[in-house]
Amino acid sequence: MLVKDIMTENPVTAIELMSVAEALGLLYELDVRHLPVVRGRELVGIISDRDLRSFSEAAEDEAIEAVEGARSSTVGSFMNTSPVKVDPETPIREVIELLGHSRGRPRHRRPAWHRELRGFAAEVSGDVGTDDVRRVALRC
Repeated sequence: MLVKDIMTENPVTAIELMSVAEALGLLYELDVRHLPVVRGRELVGIISDRDLRSFSEAAEDEAIEAVEGARSSTVGSFMNTSPVKVDPETPIREVIELLGHSRGRPRHRRPAWHRELRGFAAEVSGDVGTDDVRRVALRC
């Protein structure tokens, strides 16, 4: 089985200048934990609900400050700028190994990539993460 068989195709993305409030809204609205961050069509990072936890889990007496901070802060300030990238043709076994090697790191999502020939900018074509891989592993 390959990444393309289980990835979420054409995932919703964020941009670096998007406010944290907008990103939190998207995460909540789409019921997802991660958003690929793009510059044009190029993947430049990934943002997760864990990255933004300080905004979403503020104590009641800190809520106003958290909301103001979320409105004035950008995704680019909190995103992981070095996500591991895999090709849609990558075997799931390789992704399992990559996820295993990343234990202890807070980001376990791996954007799937399609690279155009001749070194043009790559574009995000899908998204695969630990939940996707677990579902496949449980079926086997």
